Amino acid sequence: MAKSFIQLLKQKITVSVLITVVVFNIFNPMTSDIFVPIIGYIIDPNAHLDDSKITLNKNYEIKYGNFLKQFIISIMVLGLIYYTNRFFSLVQYNN
Repeated sequence: MAKSFIQLLKQKITVSVLITVVVFNIFNPMTSDIFVPIIGYIIDPNAHLDDSKITLNKNYEIKYGNFLKQFIISIMVLGLIYYTNRFFSLVQYNN
């Protein structure tokens, strides 16, 4: 029983990691090449979003661009997971 449980966990973890890597490799370039330039242009038309920062004084600055980029990627991936799960729930419910 314990061996089959461990084997099941290994299979599920492997599939989860594989799906995560594939989704990240799809959404990261799409976000970097499409959405980040658009949002960066809206926030600051003269700079790139990755380099965006708020300068407090000559020694301190808040770099928010990379965080905003990763936040956009996370929201897109979570949305994909949510709507995929919802789609498969509806398909299962109709059958």
